[in-house]
Amino acid sequence: MDDLADVRLANCLSLFEILVTHGTDDIAFLRQRYLERGLHFDASVEFLATLGLFSVSDNAIHLSEDLRSELLLSFSEHRAEREIISLILHRLLRSGNRFAEIVGDFLGRFQLRENDYRFKPQFEENLALAGVRNFLIELEVIEYDTANSEFVLIDPSVSVSLMIHPRRRVGRKEHEQILEKRQEIGRLAELEVLRYEQNRLRDFPDFALLIEHTAESDVAAGFDIKSFEADLDEEGNPISRFIEVKAVSPIDFQFHWSRNEIDFAWNCGPRYYLYLLPVLSFRTFDTDGLRIIADPAHCLFDSPLWSHLEDAYSFILA
Repeated sequence: MDDLADVRLANCLSLFEILVTHGTDDIAFLRQRYLERGLHFDASVEFLATLGLFSVSDNAIHLSEDLRSELLLSFSEHRAEREIISLILHRLLRSGNRFAEIVGDFLGRFQLRENDYRFKPQFEENLALAGVRNFLIELEVIEYDTANSEFVLIDPSVSVSLMIHPRRRVGRKEHEQILEKRQEIGRLAELEVLRYEQNRLRDFPDFALLIEHTAESDVAAGFDIKSFEADLDEEGNPISRFIEVKAVSPIDFQFHWSRNEIDFAWNCGPRYYLYLLPVLSFRTFDTDGLRIIADPAHCLFDSPLWSHLEDAYSFILA
């Protein structure tokens, strides 16, 4: 756990600011400027490079032009800290590197209690985890509850990510609690999309009145909501839109797609849609960040933007 002992958010921010504003990748110059502000230059460089946020050669730090331009704009608009925290968190929760493993191990110690993920370490454990603990406090992912002598996960997106993708073995009771929360989030996401669809079809009130929440009456339908296109077919009839809603973590948008849903999507073709709705907290969704994928059966599997993994199989006697 000591790998994060010398990593500080303030130092990471300083390094990015120097990289972006001075427009040079010379490592000797960057080191000199950095050490005027903070300590542990090598630790900061190794951390950010391991996360893949830039690359390092013998005498240079290479930042992609796209990221350089993006960060330059964010520094000018005084939102760079939030932007960099988001980049770091995204890599820590997704990347397969030792820092991600350290953070994953630490977050795996938190248990769901009611609506909060909490972790109460023993004294020796708290000392051993000091590096990762302090860094996650700086990232405002966790905070210390002095009244109960335990740490609380306060970043809603990380909480949702843990709920959707647990990072440790979970007992039956907690598993049932997580499933109950997932189902609640899923249903609330469907209601949010119902409102979204009614608003999308506000200029077609007759269509809006025909929208169906199919999942309430048929969970095996292969979709959650039957809505309509804002247009008519050649014969003047409404064009159905079959919507499968997925409540997703805003960090990686990972979702599970059942065989039944995929088969229905293949049959419906362009009339089938995936609505990926980011969950910000247990009852709050980011409709501005909603991703709508039309005809996903034909475009998703071969897309370079998405990777997929078969994580379940069904067997039957031959």
